[in-house]
Parts: sequence; structure tokens; C-alpha cells
Amino acid sequence: MIPKTNFGSTEGKGRSGAGAWEVAARFSWLDLTDNGVKGGQIQDYTGGINWYWNPYTKMVFNYVHATAQASGAAQTQTDMFGIRAQLDF
Repeated sequence: MIPKTNFGSTEGKGRSGAGAWEVAARFSWLDLTDNGVKGGQIQDYTGGINWYWNPYTKMVFNYVHATAQASGAAQTQTDMFGIRAQLDF
């Protein structure tokens, strides 16, 4: 994605830009049981925001809620928050 205005000062125009924002969502499901291996199942929900500062810089913010169910064990869950910076050069 290429923002219409870059984050920060916009040269010669006397205003600052906000970059571009993108909202993302994902659902994942994985079955780890196969051929006698009782690996259980995992599912997760992810919500994220991507912030494009300019055509070469992007910040990614993700929140993940995951649950796992192993055969014969209690269901477990975890919540994670991640931040990632990407530079394209």
C-alpha cells in the first residue's frame, strides 16, 4: 500500500500527514491429530492494525487469542500482543 500522504511533515505543503491505516482480521484452525498421533487442535483469532508511514516503512500491531485442546487434557488459552516494524530498501 502506498499512502496518499507520508507520516510527518509533507515537504513544501505546510501540513503533516498521517500515513495510511489498514485493519486486518484472521481466524486459524489446525488439527495436529494424524495416523495415531494425538496432537490435538489449535485455533486462534487475530486482530491487527497496519500503519504505513510511507511507501518504505510499515508498523504492524497484532493481538492474538489462541486456544489449544490436546487429547485427554484440559483446554488451554493464551493472549499475545505483537509489534513489528518493516523496512523496504
